[in-house]
Amino acid sequence: MAKDSYTGLKEVAAALGLRGIRRFYTEKGLSDLAHAIAAKNAVLKRRGHNFEDPGSAEPVNRPAVSPCAKVRHSAGVPRAIVQRGLEDALAKDSYIRLKAVAVFVGLRSTRRFYMEKGLSDLAHAIAAKNAELKKRGRNVEDHGFVELLNPPNVRHSPGVPRAVVQRGLEDALAKDSYTSVSSVAASLGLRSTTRFYKEKRLSDLAHAISAKNADLKKRHYEEIKLSLKTAQTEYPARSIREIARRVGHKARVITGRLSKAEPAPPSGSLGLLLACRQAYRLNDAHRVLEAALLEDPAPAFFTVLKRLRIGPETIRQTFPRLCRCLRDRYIQQKAAARAQEHKAFTADVRDALALLQHADLQPTFRRVLESIRAPRFRGRKIVRGAIKHARQELSV
Repeated sequence: MAKDSYTGLKEVAAALGLRGIRRFYTEKGLSDLAHAIAAKNAVLKRRGHNFEDPGSAEPVNRPAVSPCAKVRHSAGVPRAIVQRGLEDALAKDSYIRLKAVAVFVGLRSTRRFYMEKGLSDLAHAIAAKNAELKKRGRNVEDHGFVELLNPPNVRHSPGVPRAVVQRGLEDALAKDSYTSVSSVAASLGLRSTTRFYKEKRLSDLAHAISAKNADLKKRHYEEIKLSLKTAQTEYPARSIREIARRVGHKARVITGRLSKAEPAPPSGSLGLLLACRQAYRLNDAHRVLEAALLEDPAPAFFTVLKRLRIGPETIRQTFPRLCRCLRDRYIQQKAAARAQEHKAFTADVRDALALLQHADLQPTFRRVLESIRAPRFRGRKIVRGAIKHARQELSV
């Protein structure tokens, strides 16, 4: 804000690591600063200083430098550079597509050419020239100009070469260890695994890696199951921590591997200890769920689940009635609180309407909200419904 130069809010968000500028307008302190920066940019743009250069504030009509030196794929390209690129393309006596001109000036599409008056005239003139050349049979694009637009050292796409991606997938497939497809994409510099499934060869490799991971996971779980069966026959009985340390996992993975369809284990075995622990935890969870039903205000269901030491799926399958009662009670309480807020807001709107009628002012949407000290709602649908209801009450 202290800089006396044009600074776009999108550039500020990118410098801070944010994806957009939405956060600037959702928080109170940031919203004031964002509006102040936008006002400053508007003043500088009227003066002709809309170059986003922190070190200088030169006017728009300065001589344009060679745009091939720095190709920017953003909508904030100065108008002088766009106009200069269109004029150069119009001066060439060869077929030049408008899309190539857009790439030349650093734009992603030709939409901006038709949104501004001066640029629109140049774009239509280039289109007319191309049509005339096409009639003469000279619709072959000027390769020299295209090479000028796309110099060898400038890459207009952040994509990783296909050979590098294929080599990375092949290396991951050759390893005899668990390697997720997302970790392969991250190691190659890709944001997601979408590209792996768009091309035939890459898709085959990605599916082969997933199949290999599934096979490794299945074999590993078979080893855990075998270790559990072996531990049940040992004497004295091993603790869960010892078995978990033996197979290289945490205790909850060991308890999850215990099959429910197995017969009752003999006394003193590991299976009996696990079954006793599970039963104790289920009894404890039952007491917690019943106590949550008596709480006021009613807690959310996911909040109650955090208090338990058993997984959510086990709780839902074991106590379906209690879970449903907790959800219904929370939803009813939220609906009642929402209805109370609507009722209080309607009363505030009624007082605001009476105040505006006493002052002989038209009760518009904005005036009604300004008349309320701290409005609970600001949505147009809710406010208009409250105004309609309040007018009916006042008329009665």
